[in-house]
Amino acid sequence: NGTTVATHTMTQNFPSLVGDMVMYDEGTQISSLNLYATTIEKSLQKVDYAYNVRGWLTDINDINDNSTERDLFNFHLNYDSKEGMTATGSITPLYNGNISQTMWNTANTDNQTRAYGYAYDDLNRINAGFSRNGVNYNDVDSYSLINVSYDKNGNIGGLERLGYISSSSSGIMDDLTYTYNGNQLLSVTENSQSTIKKQGFYDGNTSGNDYQYDVNGNMIEDLNKGIGNIDYNHLNLPETVTINTIDAEQTAQQGTINYIYDATGVKLAKVVNDVNQNSTITTYYAGGYIYENNNGVEQLKMFPHPEGYVEPVYGTSKSIQKFSSISQTTSFSTYQYAFNYTDHLGNVRLTYADSDGDGAIKPSSEIISEKHYYPFGLQQKGYNETITSNVNSFANNFNYNGKEFNEELKLNWHDYGARNYDASIGRWMNIDFFANQYNSYSPYVYTLNNPVKFVDKDGRIVRDPDGNIVFTETGSHIYFQTSSPEIIGQTSDGNVTYGYWKSKYNTGNIYANNGTAIRAYQYTHSEYVIETRSPTGEVIDRKVDEVNNLGFDNPNAANAGINCTTNCHGMTFTSSRLWLQIDQVKEIVENDGLELTEESLADIAVFHDGIGKDVHSATRNESGTYDDNSGMLVSQYGRSLQEASRGFSGEGKLKASTARKKRSVSFFKKVDDKVFDTEFGSVKNGVRTITNQEEISEFVKLIKE
Repeated sequence: NGTTVATHTMTQNFPSLVGDMVMYDEGTQISSLNLYATTIEKSLQKVDYAYNVRGWLTDINDINDNSTERDLFNFHLNYDSKEGMTATGSITPLYNGNISQTMWNTANTDNQTRAYGYAYDDLNRINAGFSRNGVNYNDVDSYSLINVSYDKNGNIGGLERLGYISSSSSGIMDDLTYTYNGNQLLSVTENSQSTIKKQGFYDGNTSGNDYQYDVNGNMIEDLNKGIGNIDYNHLNLPETVTINTIDAEQTAQQGTINYIYDATGVKLAKVVNDVNQNSTITTYYAGGYIYENNNGVEQLKMFPHPEGYVEPVYGTSKSIQKFSSISQTTSFSTYQYAFNYTDHLGNVRLTYADSDGDGAIKPSSEIISEKHYYPFGLQQKGYNETITSNVNSFANNFNYNGKEFNEELKLNWHDYGARNYDASIGRWMNIDFFANQYNSYSPYVYTLNNPVKFVDKDGRIVRDPDGNIVFTETGSHIYFQTSSPEIIGQTSDGNVTYGYWKSKYNTGNIYANNGTAIRAYQYTHSEYVIETRSPTGEVIDRKVDEVNNLGFDNPNAANAGINCTTNCHGMTFTSSRLWLQIDQVKEIVENDGLELTEESLADIAVFHDGIGKDVHSATRNESGTYDDNSGMLVSQYGRSLQEASRGFSGEGKLKASTARKKRSVSFFKKVDDKVFDTEFGSVKNGVRTITNQEEISEFVKLIKE
């Protein structure tokens, strides 16, 4: 059915990564994942996944496995139940998808099982994350988040974090009070007496306001970090950050960070000029491949594979391939493959590599990095802070949500692509581009203040992690007559009996890359109508046979309207799962990352049969071929224009649906479909349908976050 079950990474002239073997359950959810290095005889790790009856993830491996052969990382989630934590009464299991508990352990030096129990307010915002360990998780651990409060706009008003406050004791590491002007943060005051300032928020400015903003709402000054100015481009992306301060470790930080983007806002390079170190380091980003120029020494540093990354191990035997015009001045001898364990949010929790190549992972030496996080993403310190010499310094920064952590000059931001996030205070530092579309939330709020359940991801047309298109119902429906009436009987008195098909569709929305709602129709069932009419046209008898199980592969589907004619646009833009009208095609092209190659939006082409009926649309690839669909759930890839247009382009019958001109207007996708992690609703035929109005409201707000 097109589901990827194995991947294989090739590296020229070096040992290749055999690949990842994936097993799926009947609901197409991953049940197990086998990770191999350079031989398929034995996997380095077998990762098992378990789900509840609603399809929500509950387990990654077995948290109760205490054997010597235990997995490197084990993880468990509770939703509507609670285990232990009897001394923590404010944890309330819920049935709305909120997570009540997470538990985890690793095979590292400190292998005890730790847990978080979560408390929420009536708006599903997190109030506390209680850190526990020991028998029944009743022993207080050192990493709680407590007393989180909010103002009327949903901005965080204050919070406390527990952590290490000296080299030998733990306590309140952060006790923060936030001050605002509207939704804009003016200052954060640290009330904790902790002597270890580097492990939480650092209050580097104790007088006046800490933050200033430009007219677009972007933060341009952060005196806590010594940021004196930030210049932004027309996309509200930072171009130059100027820093001059004494950091939490009493080290001088002075210099600039410059960012270079392409025309669409994709980051191409980062240049760090460190005045105190007298160094200039340039990082190049080339489609996942990361290169570095460190004071004139240029190297390929890493590139990703589906479950981790590949790192060149530098030696003396082979020149590395050039990137663009960069001249490589060092050489390497082989590659090292590293693998990540990630949790339900995509947070990297543990990284390992078969460093000695013996086909087995030794926890004491081959776990090369381990990270765990407070709610809102601040990294925990004090246990299993494993960072060995084998870890890649670049890959090690892609941690929380899998986003890059910019730590140069102690900037300490996560780069999400469109905005930058400060985990120490749990807020964006740039305004939400779509804030005007949902003004009931502060434009700086991160994941609606529920960072345990939700994650802000890059991407386009909104889908869930399994590739299902997310469709939110409006509660109404429409009928379409999908065949012309045919005479099936006639009486001597002039009464005529007709038969025809019509189909029922639920109305709702799918969502483009920028959050724009696209009106769509979801097929529910078909009806065959038999009507008897008098000579004057009056209906004197009517019978309806409802066909509820008319599947996409049913031979009668065409009669019921599930065919190319009625679903031409849905075939191209929704993988044949939904039906779209022509005016909504224009909305998709304008808002979903499609780029026209020649003509205007008014001339969006659909393939036309020359007699006034739109029969199909197709998407052009950059190679010049076309992708289209021959029928519901039947995809065709890499086809010629003649093939994709059903032959109508050959005799000048290819017409624009609005312009009616003899020309073909090509457009192709410049970005990937948006993937949004949600458990709302239910899945059928490749569509996740959400009907509950509260869930719809929350989902719409989240995709515009």
